[in-house]
Amino acid sequence: MQQALEITNMRSLAEQELDTLSGVKRQQAWIAIALTQDTNILLLDEPTTFLD
Repeated sequence: MQQALEITNMRSLAEQELDTLSGVKRQQAWIAIALTQDTNILLLDEPTTFLD
């Protein structure tokens, strides 16, 4: 999980609830969560739309 937080630059927001994050930060959080899953395939529908 720590590596996913670093990849998505979310380490400083790790203790916050998803409901309190902006739309962009919430998208980043969901990407970080997806990266922690033990899976071979991720189906993503425009996961980086509006990300800076």
